[in-house]
This record gives sequence, structure tokens and C-alpha cells, in this order.
Amino acid sequence: MMKMNQHLIEILVRVSVAFLAFITMLVFIQPQVSYGDIKLPKEKKVVKVGYYLYDRYQEVDKNGVYSGYGYDYLKEISQFAGWDYEFIIASFPDCIRMLENGEVDIVGGIDKEALKSDKIIYSHLSNRVSQAQLYTKNTDTHLNFDDFSKINGISVGVLQDDYQESYLDDYSYQNHIKLHKKYYKTLKDMEAALEKGQVQAIFTSVETNKKYNKVIGRMDQRPLYYGINKNNQELMGELNKSMQNIKNSNPSYDMQIQNKYFIKGNVAAPSFTVEELNYINEKRTVKVAYDQGWQPIEYYDKETGNIKGVTKDLFDLLSKYTGLKFEFIRAKDLSEALNDVKTGKADMISLVSHDYNISDKRAYTPPVFVLMHPW
Repeated sequence: MMKMNQHLIEILVRVSVAFLAFITMLVFIQPQVSYGDIKLPKEKKVVKVGYYLYDRYQEVDKNGVYSGYGYDYLKEISQFAGWDYEFIIASFPDCIRMLENGEVDIVGGIDKEALKSDKIIYSHLSNRVSQAQLYTKNTDTHLNFDDFSKINGISVGVLQDDYQESYLDDYSYQNHIKLHKKYYKTLKDMEAALEKGQVQAIFTSVETNKKYNKVIGRMDQRPLYYGINKNNQELMGELNKSMQNIKNSNPSYDMQIQNKYFIKGNVAAPSFTVEELNYINEKRTVKVAYDQGWQPIEYYDKETGNIKGVTKDLFDLLSKYTGLKFEFIRAKDLSEALNDVKTGKADMISLVSHDYNISDKRAYTPPVFVLMHPW
């Protein structure tokens, strides 16, 4: 019973995280706030940017129009620093080489933990957080999340010169598996290879993937920074000051351009392990105890004889993502609902304050929302 309930908690955690990602995106998109006048230098400094092409992060079209998350961030920095830019397009390794040699002034999107160089200094603040994942076709029923016995030995599409490739190597080493990497110039080429069966999975970031929902492997999140040649301390001072001004004047700026280029209202469905899928197939229906008088969060509707409120909407979403059905058991109050779980009458309680003093012997999902009291 305990093991089965643990699978249920893990399933709810995955769905909660997907739901929270979307809510966080909405909550933190705020209007810009002014924190005083910005004094720009009279003459703009020309800063040479090592500009490696990466889908939705740094792009340039056939007409020479630049775009992407990284480009927008640089332009925002220029509003505070008074910089103009000269963009030098090159591969990521060449951008790093030119930065170390002083041929360019700045390169963005660098993992300072992965790239060890005594010739580069890094911004105090990161300009984004990236996470890479292994994706397969949505119709693939053979490969599942963290099923290493099946993932071991598969062919994986990887972008040429992708700085995240070292994360995949770490993932393989930590999980004692071997992956056969095949390299592609563009994300479209890599996706085409997956569709043709030339690879069984592709390795790319959460931000750039827009086609596949099925995740079979997840790397750790990594903060990315701007790098500047260590001999250019003055430029680093201007960069750090400008990035701090962005944070102060518009705390949600990162999320705004993240939404513009990467999220755009789409949140991938959660992926489940083999054990979790087995639990879903075997359990089918989960009994949920709820407090009948907690309006408008959850309450018993006398006219319909059913549960109503926020809880019902959340569990409808859970049902959509998992395929599980939920049978609601009405309790007169929280104490009775907790007792229903304790005695086995219910598998879980619907919503409860995230307070371990209520019950330190129960597992909790991450909070799904926060109630603000008016007093």
C-alpha cells in the first residue's frame, strides 16, 4: 500500500511541476517599473559580440535581421550601458577561442562550471537558466522516462558544437549507460532523423524543443552567464551594473523574453517512469477525501451531489494528464478527511496546508497555489 501511494505521489509531483511552470510564467510577467533616470554616455562604445547561432536564442535571417532571447537581452543591456554592437557570427568553440584571444569582447550563454578557462571572467548574474532533455516521438511506447535498461545503447541526435553535450556525457556516466551520438547541423535536421528512425531520441534544450512532449531523460538545470576576456575589467563592470539595473527596473524581464521566444503558453505534459505507468494502468481509480465545507476551494454541492470548486478543476487536469479517474469521498472536516486516508478509506487527501505539523507521516506534493489572507 505504501509503495503504491508513493507512485501516486510521484505522479502528482510531475503533473504539479508542469502546472506550476505555466502558473509561474503568468504570475511573474509584470509591467516595467522605473527606478530612476538612466544616464547614458554621450558616445556609445562598440562592443564586439561572439554570436553563435542557436535556435530561438541567437538567430539571424537571410536579410541580416538578428533575433532571439540572447539578442534581446544584449539590446536591453545596451539601454543601460550605452553600447553599440558588432556581431561576429561563428561556432560556439570559435566564439570562445576569439574571446580568450581578445578578438571579441563578450559571449553569452556560457556555463561557467562546464567551461573552465583562466582567460575568461563571468558576469555576476546569469542571464538565463537552461535545461536539456532527451526526447523521443510521442508515439514511441518502448522508451519511457528513466528506463535505463531500454535507453542504454540507443542512438541520440545531438547538435554540432552544442555546449550542452557535456551534460549528456555526465548523464550517461551517472546512470551507467552508453549512448551512440549522431551529429546534426540544425534542430530540423535532427527532428527529421528522429522521424525517419535514424535515431531513437534527440538531445536538446527545453526552450528550443517545440515538437515533442515525451521526455525519456532529464539533465540538471544550469545557469548560463556572459563571458568577457579577463583583461577587460572595465567592460565587466559596465555589464554587471547594467544587468543589475535590468533586475531592479524590471524583475520579470527574463520571464518576459523567455515567454516571447521559448514558452509561448505551451507546457509539455509530464513524463512517467515504467513503475508510474504500471501504477496508472493497475490503479485506474484513486479515492480522494475532501473537506465538504472549504468554499470556494472545495465543497459539496447539494443540488448535484458532487464536489465543486478549485479542487475539482485541478483533479480534472490531473485526470487529463494521467488517465487516472478520481472518486471523491466527502468528509465533514479536515480531521475526518485525514482519518479516511489513515484508515484506508481514501488513497489521498485532496488539498491541505503544506504544514508538517498537520501530519508528519504523509507525503506532500509541491504547493499548487498560495492563499493570501486579507489580514
